[in-house]
Amino acid sequence: MPPVYPVLRAGMESVLFGLLMTTDRSKEQIWMQRGTSEEAEKKCRNTFTAKKGLEELFKLDPELHNGVDYYYSLAIDSGAHPNVGAVTPHLNVEETGEHWLAQIRCIYPADSQAVFDTLRYTIAVGACMIAMMRYVMTEHPPAEIAYGEAREAFDVLRQMYSEEI
Repeated sequence: MPPVYPVLRAGMESVLFGLLMTTDRSKEQIWMQRGTSEEAEKKCRNTFTAKKGLEELFKLDPELHNGVDYYYSLAIDSGAHPNVGAVTPHLNVEETGEHWLAQIRCIYPADSQAVFDTLRYTIAVGACMIAMMRYVMTEHPPAEIAYGEAREAFDVLRQMYSEEI
C-alpha cells in the first residue's frame, strides 16, 4: 500500500500541470523544451509546481481546489514523500537476538482498515482528477459530464465519512 500514494500524487500533479498549460498556452513550450538544456529543465521545474497548479484551480473552482489540496497533502503525509508519519504505521521492528529486524509492510489483509482507507483515498483522488479535467479539456463535452459525476462521488464520501473536502 505505501507505493499507492506516490502514484496518486503524480496523477494529481499531471492534471495540475495540464491545467497550467490550459490556462497559459505559452507554458506548453516550456514543458516541451524541458530536456533540451539545463536552463530549460530549471525553467520547467520552476514553472510546473503543484502549488502553482493549485493556485490556478482555486481561481476556477475554489471548492474543487479544497478537495484536491486536501488529498494532495494527504498523499504526501501518507508516503508520497518519505516522512515519519508515512513510514511508522507500516514499520515492523523485531529483536532477533543479536540484531534488530526492521521491515516495512506493504501488503495487508483484504479486510483491514488500512486497505479500506487506501481504497477510499484512491476513489477520492480519482474523482479529483476527473473533476479537474473539466478545466483541462474545455472543448470536450464528456469532461463536463464527468465533472458532475466526480462531484457526486465527493458528496457521497463527505456523507459517509464527514470529511471536509
